[in-house]
Amino acid sequence: NELICAGLYRDLDPKHNYIKGMFYLTIDTKTREVKSKSIKEFTPALIDVISGTTNGKKSFLSKQTGVGSHFVIRDIISKPDG
Repeated sequence: NELICAGLYRDLDPKHNYIKGMFYLTIDTKTREVKSKSIKEFTPALIDVISGTTNGKKSFLSKQTGVGSHFVIRDIISKPDG
């Protein structure tokens, strides 16, 4: 039995209220041991895709160091490799 935890993270500094990346954990519910974990910071290229680029010009959000708080995870696909 495993518990899957996933979410988004940002800096604690309130001046930088942008989502920096995402995390994913699998935890054994019996032993409470973390079986796998992944913490990925969004790359500038992914930020451009999420926030949109038009006519070769970056949008306001892609100039920042993360994604705006409007970002929502719609689905999580759990794969065997975590």
